[in-house]
Amino acid sequence: MKKIAILGAAESGVGAAILAQKQGYDVFVSDMGIIKPHYKDMLNEHGINWEEGQHSSEKILDASEIIKSPGIPETAPMVQKILEKGIGVISEIEFAGRYDSAKKVCITGSNGKTTTTELTTVLFQAAGEAAAMALAFGIPLEVIARGLEKTVLPGMRMRKTEHNGAVWLNDAYNANPDSMKASLTWLSGFADSKETILVLGDMGELGKNALREHIKVLEFACERFPLSKIICVGKMMQQTYDVMELVSNKENVTVFASTDEAVSYVRESAVPGKLLFLKASNFMQFTKLEPVAGA
Repeated sequence: MKKIAILGAAESGVGAAILAQKQGYDVFVSDMGIIKPHYKDMLNEHGINWEEGQHSSEKILDASEIIKSPGIPETAPMVQKILEKGIGVISEIEFAGRYDSAKKVCITGSNGKTTTTELTTVLFQAAGEAAAMALAFGIPLEVIARGLEKTVLPGMRMRKTEHNGAVWLNDAYNANPDSMKASLTWLSGFADSKETILVLGDMGELGKNALREHIKVLEFACERFPLSKIICVGKMMQQTYDVMELVSNKENVTVFASTDEAVSYVRESAVPGKLLFLKASNFMQFTKLEPVAGA
């Protein structure tokens, strides 16, 4: 049985240990710090040997391969010993990649990884590939796999359709201030502001900050898409529009108190060459806005 040693016993290290054991390795996990109790429980549950507060050279250097946490520098004494002995060193994600044929998007760098990951997730949600987000934040592959097995994909996740020469992007399954801004940021990266129509609806469950958050989103939309027609739909968007009108005249913004009231105007605006982007919470029922296929 091949021996493998894992340096670092946080989320990804423990996940790699469990995966390695399932692939038939004799696994040993070592962490110079104190391992969190729930990670100890996971290792014990799988019968994986581990240590904390030290790196035992005799056990680690007896391995045929080392999985090292990215947080451990190559200048660390234990790593230097490993390299001097000529033992191969890989990362958790590299090891996991051996047993997974899925396409991957790898995000690295000193700054901005989390922000970039969150923005990239908007794209992956459309394809049902939320596993990318989980991997980026260190969730073990076996946990991701269990979740995907139970996943039932909803509609209205960046669903693209075409009607009479206009392109519709419906991302109105759910909405919150962060997802609104992230999706608008993504859209502004390629969409022509003059040919884009934003249809933005109410966001639910925001409590006492609801009006303030809706104002921030609408202001953000106006800044990102100064030449676009913006159609606001819903009672909260109506209040938002009324407040903003007191400050500045938004000539490119039209508002409707309900989805039913907006249907005719939205469809009439969808002339050939236009891109319509729909974003709102699910209760707004934005599917009503789209033309019926074949109609």
